[in-house]
Amino acid sequence: MRYAEISRAVNAAVHSEGIFLACSHSRGTIFTDRVTSVEAVPATNTLKVSGCFQTITLTNLWDNNNASLMIHEENGGNCFQIVGVVSEIIPCDGESNGYTHSLILILKPKHVLCMNEPAHDTHVEESLFHPV
Repeated sequence: MRYAEISRAVNAAVHSEGIFLACSHSRGTIFTDRVTSVEAVPATNTLKVSGCFQTITLTNLWDNNNASLMIHEENGGNCFQIVGVVSEIIPCDGESNGYTHSLILILKPKHVLCMNEPAHDTHVEESLFHPV
């Protein structure tokens, strides 16, 4: 997956209304957030997605074997980070999964990050996730 393709998919999602960002990690905790900004740095192949409570940084996007993801969340004054290795990147056009703009990142071992806009009124926490 090329960086430009990922960047276009993310920007298409962020420039729509009702965008949500969510993640699940091996301990089963789920976070949802509304995306507030996306900062792309093509020179370093880094993409930073910020929400109200979370900042997600994607690095080495040109190499799926070494691409990594870091989530920094501040909630009630408690800060922590989740680090994962990207194993698959799936940009979706909405036809296959019911979302208008969607970017799904599958992380090792069982990390899932999905940022999208629900095409229909659905329960966000349940609708964002796809089995790994």
